[in-house]
Amino acid sequence: MRLIIASGRTKRSTCGTRVAALLAAVAALGGCGGGGGGSGGAPPSQKYTVGGSVAGLVSGDSVVLLDNSGDALTVSTNGSFAFSTALASDTNFTVTVGTQPTDQTCTVAQGSGIVATQSITSVAVTCVSAAYPLGGSIGGLGYASGLVLANGSDTLDVPPGTTNFTMPKQVAYGSAYDVTVAANPLALTCTITNGSGSGTQNGSDQNSVTVGCAASESVLYSFAGGSADGATPYGNIIQASDGNFYGTTSTGGPSGKGAIFKITPDGTETILHLFAGGTTDGYNATGGLIEGTDGNFYGSTSAGGANGDGTVFEITPDGTETILYSFGAQPGDGQAPVGSLLQASDGNFYGFTSAGGNYNLGTVFRVTPGGTEIVLHPFYGGTSDGASPDAATLIQGNDGNLYGMTSQGGPSNDGSVFMLTLGGAETILHFFTGAPDGAFPNGHLIQASDGNFYGVTPGGGDAWGTVFEVTSSGAETVLYGSFGGSPGPDLDPEWGLVQATDGNFYGVTAQGAGGNGTIFEINSAGQVTHLYSFGAGTDGVRPIGLIQASDGEFYGVTAAGGTSGNGTVFKLK
Repeated sequence: MRLIIASGRTKRSTCGTRVAALLAAVAALGGCGGGGGGSGGAPPSQKYTVGGSVAGLVSGDSVVLLDNSGDALTVSTNGSFAFSTALASDTNFTVTVGTQPTDQTCTVAQGSGIVATQSITSVAVTCVSAAYPLGGSIGGLGYASGLVLANGSDTLDVPPGTTNFTMPKQVAYGSAYDVTVAANPLALTCTITNGSGSGTQNGSDQNSVTVGCAASESVLYSFAGGSADGATPYGNIIQASDGNFYGTTSTGGPSGKGAIFKITPDGTETILHLFAGGTTDGYNATGGLIEGTDGNFYGSTSAGGANGDGTVFEITPDGTETILYSFGAQPGDGQAPVGSLLQASDGNFYGFTSAGGNYNLGTVFRVTPGGTEIVLHPFYGGTSDGASPDAATLIQGNDGNLYGMTSQGGPSNDGSVFMLTLGGAETILHFFTGAPDGAFPNGHLIQASDGNFYGVTPGGGDAWGTVFEVTSSGAETVLYGSFGGSPGPDLDPEWGLVQATDGNFYGVTAQGAGGNGTIFEINSAGQVTHLYSFGAGTDGVRPIGLIQASDGEFYGVTAAGGTSGNGTVFKLK
């Protein structure tokens, strides 16, 4: 080898060596520009899936999802999902619902965006079931109030007069429903009939729930009559402070002259006194008892006593009877007392006689606890006063005055409503005039929660009686006068009304149901609901008023019927 030293060539040789080395390095990195082969080519593109979760889908149903209007995916269960076609980085995705499930609507949240460098798992599909009305029909409710229906936590206060109902909330497809009676009206028991209240919503309006309402009456006691028991009660019972019921019968006993009885709430009877009549005892009690402020009971008989014209008596809870007064003791005195007594705020007892007085048309009397009696007002009839009170009882109004009715008197001789001060000053509030007004009122008035007075007449109206309202100033309104027509068999209301805890009024009729009597309800709008008809089997016949007892139920007596035909004590549940 020969070394040639030349400055120019030495420089060119050095540059070539550097270029060659640079080219070799570039070739090792895959070359400059696009060429190269073998392991020196570009890597393949990475792809990612699109998916998320489904919630709310009804079992057995399915939803079809689409990605970018294609790549259809059928999802049949709740939980995660992913489309089968993966997308490259920087690719747009849009998830939509292609086909909705049956009776459901599915919506997509976070369903669009750009695929980056990882799979999409945040698409949220939520399915909500279609909802349908739930309801049905109601029979027997009439205008009673207090019925509440429930489907779980969804409740409906059913308005009076309802015959068809719809629950406030609809029921989702596939969901179970179970309609129940959450609360009954006061005097009715309502049930869901034929198992119609439960099922599963199948994708249509559910309007086949059937509710039936009816009163349930039971005979608490049947009077046996004869020598050991009373018969034919003709005055209503009371519930005393001991929780038991007390009353009188007009017949029965060894002399057939009636009895005073006690009955426990479970129907066990005790005879407290059997009337003997004659000059030392009364008989034929035509009114009930009252419990005095001293804890003893007080009442009257229409006959017997020292003068044969009836008595006022006192009886202790253990059955010791005392005659406080015998009517007919002096000229102008009353005769034949009727109805129950009233113990007024002054401690004295007040009541009616159906006869006697200066005009022999009946009286209002006062008897002190010591037995001193005066005639407070003798009825004189004609066109300017009432006459002949019938089964009548006085009440004391909020103003301290006495209020009552007579069955006759006045311009049409159809009876009156009057006010009487404790000193005996009378004011006529209303004279009945017959149809369309009432006629021949009997029983007692009540002063309702609105301060007005309410009562019944067995005549007038459509000839089968009325329910009326009268203010303390004498403005009278016939609240209902169509007993002979719709809604049913209630005819000839008698004895008076009771305003119950639901604010409505309840009463009885002597006719209707084949002449056996009925129980009805009437609201402040004058809408009447027939509740019960007496007379089936050994049931009572001809009811004598109602009371609402401490248990909230209604109790009363019938003058006939029962196992021996001598009357009953009944309970309306």
